[in-house]
Amino acid sequence: MNGTREAKREGGGKSGAEDRDHAAVLAWLAWNLR
Repeated sequence: MNGTREAKREGGGKSGAEDRDHAAVLAWLAWNLR
């Protein structure tokens, strides 16, 4: 997982921000779907 994250970061700052938002959404879903 770390390898893909680093690769996306190298692609640009925007993708890094999108990864953070995506991670937040997944965390929210995981919490609410318990």
